[in-house]
Amino acid sequence: MNKAVQKLENWNSEPVSDAGVKVRHSLAAVALRSSAAPITLAIIITTLLAYALFFASIKQQQLDELALFSKQRVNYELEIFRLAEDNLATLKADTIEQFQQISLEESDRYIQNTTELLADGTRRTRAEDFDTHSETQIFIAKNVELSAQAKRALTVTDKLVAKYGLAWRNRFPNLYFIGTENYSTVLWYEESFILGLPADFTHMDKPYYLVGTPKYNPSGENRWTSIYLDDTSHKLMVSSIMPLYIDNQFVGNFGHDIYLDELMARTIGNHPDGAINMLITNTGELISHPQYMGLIAESGNAIAIDQSGDENLKTIYRLIRKQQVEQPIANTAQNKIATVVVEDKAFDRYLVATQMGEMGWIMITEYPRSLISREAFYLARTVLVLGAILLVVEFIVLFMVVRRKVSGPLEQLGLAAHSWKLKRTQAFFADFANRKDEVGSLSREFMRLQETIDEQFAQLHKEIEERTRAEEALQKQTDELSHLNANLDSMVKRRTVDLEREVHERSLLTAAMEHAVESIMIANEKLEIEYVNAMFEQQSGYSKEEVLGKTPMELNRFHSDLSAQQEILAAVNVGKMWSGRVRTQTKDGMILEEDVSISPIRDAQGKVTHFIEVKRNITERVALEQQLQSAQKLESIGQLAAGIAHEINTPIQYIGDNTKFLKEAHGDVSKLIEKLEALPPGEVSKEQINQLLETADISYLQKEIPLAIEQCLEGVARVAKIVRAMKEFSHPSKEKAPSDLNKAIESTITVAANEWKYVAQVETSFDESLPLVNCELGEINQVVLNIIVNAAHAIGDAKKGEEKGVISVSTAYQHGFAEIRIADNGAGMPASVKAKIFDPFFTTKEVGKGTGQGLSIAHKVIVKN
Repeated sequence: MNKAVQKLENWNSEPVSDAGVKVRHSLAAVALRSSAAPITLAIIITTLLAYALFFASIKQQQLDELALFSKQRVNYELEIFRLAEDNLATLKADTIEQFQQISLEESDRYIQNTTELLADGTRRTRAEDFDTHSETQIFIAKNVELSAQAKRALTVTDKLVAKYGLAWRNRFPNLYFIGTENYSTVLWYEESFILGLPADFTHMDKPYYLVGTPKYNPSGENRWTSIYLDDTSHKLMVSSIMPLYIDNQFVGNFGHDIYLDELMARTIGNHPDGAINMLITNTGELISHPQYMGLIAESGNAIAIDQSGDENLKTIYRLIRKQQVEQPIANTAQNKIATVVVEDKAFDRYLVATQMGEMGWIMITEYPRSLISREAFYLARTVLVLGAILLVVEFIVLFMVVRRKVSGPLEQLGLAAHSWKLKRTQAFFADFANRKDEVGSLSREFMRLQETIDEQFAQLHKEIEERTRAEEALQKQTDELSHLNANLDSMVKRRTVDLEREVHERSLLTAAMEHAVESIMIANEKLEIEYVNAMFEQQSGYSKEEVLGKTPMELNRFHSDLSAQQEILAAVNVGKMWSGRVRTQTKDGMILEEDVSISPIRDAQGKVTHFIEVKRNITERVALEQQLQSAQKLESIGQLAAGIAHEINTPIQYIGDNTKFLKEAHGDVSKLIEKLEALPPGEVSKEQINQLLETADISYLQKEIPLAIEQCLEGVARVAKIVRAMKEFSHPSKEKAPSDLNKAIESTITVAANEWKYVAQVETSFDESLPLVNCELGEINQVVLNIIVNAAHAIGDAKKGEEKGVISVSTAYQHGFAEIRIADNGAGMPASVKAKIFDPFFTTKEVGKGTGQGLSIAHKVIVKN
């Protein structure tokens, strides 16, 4: 206590210098120098980061634009190739149909009228008044005697080539058919191809013929030739070849030629600024390149990249091939165009490669990296200049503000404190007391402080003595509290960690909701919207400001789905969860299919305070599912077409046979009548009549004619039944309507007969009491068809060479539901397979026999109905 008093007295009596307050360093200058370096460094770092961000953004944008450009270019070029395939498919179908309708006699007359036999032994189109722009050219090789089938095929194909060739002349230079017996017909608008051929010419060794033969094309599908130089037009071209089979026998090939000169010119001429386009094959041949067009035209063929000696081209091809191995440029039934981007660091560039469908060609766009760097550098330099200007302005403003608002008042405060210590306070502060600012207020406070300081010194002596006594008691209590503090610190630390973790979890939850791919909305118990995330704004088209405070009903987002809205309101009113699928409308009127889940949020007492709604936009998925279902149905109908044709052909064949018999019988009866009428009147004996009847075999005709008529009627009824079943299967209502399931299933079994009749017997048991069922009958037909076809395939795999299996189909009406049961005695499937049978694209069938869509679509249809 005595030491504390002594120190207080010494401080009060300490002599103090009269020297004024001197400032060596201005606070404004110090602040300016201190902030200059960090701000400058921040601007430099910002510039570097801006360059990196600009580069990444420009790179991604440019590569996306290049990829889109490449896809659009490839898609544009592929249209002509797809059109060629479609044209030949149409021509093939018409040829097969008309081949059955033409007779050999008609074919002989047609060939005689349209061609002439020349001295060199060949038969060709008559040369007089021949017009290459509108007439076909026929060529039959030297000393070739056409078979009956070849004559009929030549007649039909020549007529159809003339018919379709004129319609397609604006897109293709020619249309032709080449037969297996070395004959051909062609409509070539610019060339007199056939008339100039030598007598010993043959198509049989040409690539445009061989590519369609069974040896090189056993599947009988459309094929494209490799690039070749045509001997007639002297142009580079490729040919689309469609084989023609009649009664499972290869007859010849239809063909379209496509000139490549325009495609090559478009490839190298239409490119983004600074980029180079080229076209190569998967086998490493260069089709077009700005630097090699002259060499390609001179050689008359594509250039092998490996033999070009150009390291640049070799590097491009090697990188693309490597990318195809690591990330194949896939071709799928839905999308035959896929694009990949490859970075070539050695040549400081990017390569955008796009596969041209089944052509085996790749379009490559070469884009220099320097173009992206240059644009990013210009933007970063702008940021740097603006930052430097901002730095200078900031220094000037900072200096003025610190000088006026900080340095001046502090200098006055220093002078006041110095004056108080020299005990000249009254005289010194009298000069400042009248000021209206902070310095004046501070001066007045110092004057009042001086008046009370002496009183406080006396009081301080007394307090020091009391505090000394209190310190002893306090020390004891401090020791006791030290132990408690240690425990309290541990508790505080644990609670702090818990609070930090809770804050972190809430931050994560908030970020997750804001960046979720689902649309999220939170409303209070009055259904007033309090929160929506970014995806809600993106999908609905409404901003947060437009929806906050409103109810979902005020937004009127439900689209012709009042039942769903009523179900949701009913669930919300009782505080229950609701989930389902609804159709909603965006702000701009777009209709969305969405999966919705609505859940109540309760407080600690269990009272509902809010509702959270989570929506996922499934519009594209629903559209894709519908497309897949339609495609699968078309595929099923396509598979059944041959079977239906076979089913109809059998009764038609014996109708034809019986009709021929009736024709012959009619001739015999007519001859008998003529002979009877030729007999002299009144001189006809019974023996003569019996002899004539016996010669005409009239007893046989009397027995067989009724049977032939009965078989014809039976065949007509069979064909009518098949056609009626196919019509009912293929043209049902597309909307839900009361439907007869028994009749629909019976029609479907008839349509699918060719799939099961060789491997199984179908047993039916239909519940006649089954009422009309409200459903989309077309979808139910598809389900039954898929399952029956699967059952037939299963029995066929399990009972190869054995007796037929059994497929049982029954219906029943139980407890208000219609039940359809389909069973078979095939091999069955293990449990591991059963768990996956409804998965899209899952199939146990061999490649080419199943797509894995049948049961998946069947499951979705049953759930839907």
